[in-house]
Amino acid sequence: MIKISDSINAILNDNPFLLFAFSNGLINLTQLAKFIEPHVEVRSKKDVSKTAILMALSRMQKRMEVITPKYNKFKVDNISIASDLCIVTYKNNPYVHQMINRLYRHIQKQKGYITITRGMKEVTAIFDKEFLPSVKRIIKEEPTVTSEEIASIGITFDEKYVQQPGLLYSILQQITIQNINVVEIASTYTEFILYIDKKHVKLAFDTLFHCF
Repeated sequence: MIKISDSINAILNDNPFLLFAFSNGLINLTQLAKFIEPHVEVRSKKDVSKTAILMALSRMQKRMEVITPKYNKFKVDNISIASDLCIVTYKNNPYVHQMINRLYRHIQKQKGYITITRGMKEVTAIFDKEFLPSVKRIIKEEPTVTSEEIASIGITFDEKYVQQPGLLYSILQQITIQNINVVEIASTYTEFILYIDKKHVKLAFDTLFHCF
């Protein structure tokens, strides 16, 4: 059997949302005990009372230096901003595929910014807003969605964090807490890019800078 405290600790550390709320005193312990009771019983393989869980939670909360929000474990190397971007999304078909490739070469030749994401049903291109007339000229098909006044926040981090769960979630969590809508996301091995309305870019930058 696993001890109650060990079960609770595992549940909290596996759930960044609960851990964040618990470690910052943002959650009622009685309600938390009720919420995690079935999960504790499954892990500990025995019946556990809410009172026992509540007592364990109370003791754990006094050791706040042990249980901290996951974002405190991560440090980003750099945060960069790109503004005046535009996003267009098309239905994925052979014509759009061909024209998107032509558009990519056109913008790259002029040393502009463009990134493309292909899904099963749609294709999205994100590029400098100044190229929007070129997009309309090259791709005759009407986009399903066009979003202007977009900015990007690029976060780069050490590759050691790639194998640690929670980094990307922690970044999105801090942005969500500020009620900033993420329009699109992109990533590479050690970079995470958020595309948001440019009116929120300063708030997003300041939030991530102070948190990480």
